[in-house]
Amino acid sequence: MRFLLKVSAILILLGLILFGRQFMAVKNYLLRQFNSSENSELMKLRLENESLKLQVPSPAAGRPIYSGGWEYKKAFIYSSYPFNDQRLLGINLGSDDGVKELMPVMASPGIVAGQIKEVFPKYSLVKTIFDPAFKIPVRVGWLGLEALFEGGSQPTITLIKKEQNLTSNEPVYSAGMQFPYGMKIGDIGSKIQVQNEYFKKADVALPYTINDLKELYVMMNYAAR
Repeated sequence: MRFLLKVSAILILLGLILFGRQFMAVKNYLLRQFNSSENSELMKLRLENESLKLQVPSPAAGRPIYSGGWEYKKAFIYSSYPFNDQRLLGINLGSDDGVKELMPVMASPGIVAGQIKEVFPKYSLVKTIFDPAFKIPVRVGWLGLEALFEGGSQPTITLIKKEQNLTSNEPVYSAGMQFPYGMKIGDIGSKIQVQNEYFKKADVALPYTINDLKELYVMMNYAAR
């Protein structure tokens, strides 16, 4: 009897072992199929995601944008990485889109960024306010104090009469004929100093940094001089 019990136990154990191995084999096979299917779906989703990233909307097809009575066309900025010349930017709108030399260019509607310098059929070059040669008459603050805006890596306003009061955070806005009157440029910075015995000058804090810009807005219905 004991012998038969031992044999039975051994047979049952062998059966479990064999069954267990078959079970594990089936399990591993099913897992491989599941993982393969899951990886395939994951890859498909990744590819779809990358494809969607590449589908950048074209501003050139560009319905005009109207703001404050002005008509704008949005343009994307061509990359100049790693050189990042702040003085001159290329945009993907040109004469085919109605762009002309000297048209005002905005960082966003109403915020001055520069002026169209040169135009080609499919693209244009923008002279930015970071160009040291960029100079326009401006007014400062609510009293409209007269000054000259001078571009550069750190834009400044100069030729402010020495006796005039000037404080930080006062707005600086366009007053020359290159732009519509009252377009915002920036605010007076914290650094106000004497320029000479007659005038003082101040840094201008801008509402953007040039390297953060990915698009610009060309003002289409202003004939600049």
